[in-house]
Parts: sequence; C-alpha cells; structure tokens
Amino acid sequence: VSFCLMREFLSHLGMELVRRVAHSFIVSFPKSGRTWVRVFLAHYASRVYGREVKPFFTSLREYLAGIPRIVFTHAGAEGEGGTSKKLTGRRVLFIARDPRDIVVSYYFQITKREAVSAAPGDLSEFIRDPKYGLERIISFMNEWSEARETFKSFLCIRYEDLKQSPKEEFAKIISFVGFPWDEKACEEALEYARFENMQERERKGGGESGILKATNTADADSYKVRRGKVGGYADYFSVEDTTYVEQALRKLDAAFKYR
Repeated sequence: VSFCLMREFLSHLGMELVRRVAHSFIVSFPKSGRTWVRVFLAHYASRVYGREVKPFFTSLREYLAGIPRIVFTHAGAEGEGGTSKKLTGRRVLFIARDPRDIVVSYYFQITKREAVSAAPGDLSEFIRDPKYGLERIISFMNEWSEARETFKSFLCIRYEDLKQSPKEEFAKIISFVGFPWDEKACEEALEYARFENMQERERKGGGESGILKATNTADADSYKVRRGKVGGYADYFSVEDTTYVEQALRKLDAAFKYR
C-alpha cells in the first residue's frame, strides 16, 4: 500500500512540475479534435527538434531539452465550474467545435468506448441529460470564452476552421505553443495526422502510444477517430431533437459563431 501511495504521490508531483513549467495549455471539451491536434504537434515537434516527442507531452526531459511544454486538459468538463480560474495569467489555447457535433460524438464515446452504465443509452435522452448533454457543453464553452481576458494570452481555434484550412490554422497553433516554424515539417505532420491515416493506425491496433485504440474494430462508432465530419449531427437528430438543440444554442457565446 505504501509503495502504491508513494508512486501515486510521485506521479502527481511530476504532473504538477509539468504544469508549473508549461509554456501553454490547450483546453477543450472531449470530442473537439484534441487528439488530432496533439498527434499533429507531436509529429511536428519530433521533426523540428530531431527527437521523438510523444503525444502526451508530459516528459520533463523534453522541457530540459528546450522543447516548450504543453499541457492538454479537459479542465472543467466534468461539470465543476470555475476551473478556468486555475489558469489565470497563463497562455490558453481553446479548441472549439460545434456543440451539436460534440454531443453526438460524446454520446458514442460514453456509450461505446467508456461503456458508462449510468449514462442514457438513447441519444435523445443523452442530448438533454444535465450531466452529459448539450447544456453542459455550452456551459463549459461559455466559461472559457468569458474568462479570456484573465489569461496572459488566449487563442480560440475552431475545429471547423482546422478542417477547412488546416495549414493556416495549425500554423497559428505552432506559433502559439512556441515551436519554431518549419514548412516541410508542417506538411509532413499534416499528412501523418490526416484523418484517414489516424483511423487506419487505430484499426490496426493502437497508434500514438495507445491513444488510438478502438474498443471494437468491427464497430466504427467505437473508434476514437470516428467520423470527424463537420455537421454530421444532422444524420442523428430527430425533428424534436433539432428543435431542442437550436433553442439551447441561443445560450452559447455568439463569439463562437455556431448559432
């Protein structure tokens, strides 16, 4: 027991040190494209710095080698408010995605990948659920948007813009996290992190240090890299769902441009 407690303490201490020396924090609600961003940045950093950089970005050895530290977090996504205050004065990059697409993808994450027994098994119920549904997603996004003036620097990148203009948007991310610009490395990382390539690595059994691992390779909805489709929510909502969702979106900060 003592050994386990010591290991847990050292793990917590290591993560706290990573947070303290972090150059920037990348914040998002689950299923907003974070895996895509972290796989891209890891591959890009590996090419630019000439050493393997894993997508978790938690090694202090990388920091000591002069690679800017990045912390990826879903801070506050569990429903606790005020989490943004913990990053006051820090550099925050927020990945936004249309809440309608998030809630559908999150439904499959919870029911197919995590198999949470207490979660609603029906999509219509899930959308309206206070713990998992749309209201929670909107509240999370609003909190981080409203706190933007409290951070040292704040950059909001929309998933939809990444899909439409990947090179231009990833260039903004590269600059924000403090990596030097290398056009060839960017193009290589874009190809490596292309949706079809990531999905293929997942199909073969766990790419990117286990991040990409389908729970059932025969079920496309159990993949972490599932569809990546902009506006794919329209394939799942009933008329009643659409009415509810459109009304809920009125509460979302207009700065995201999803209304």
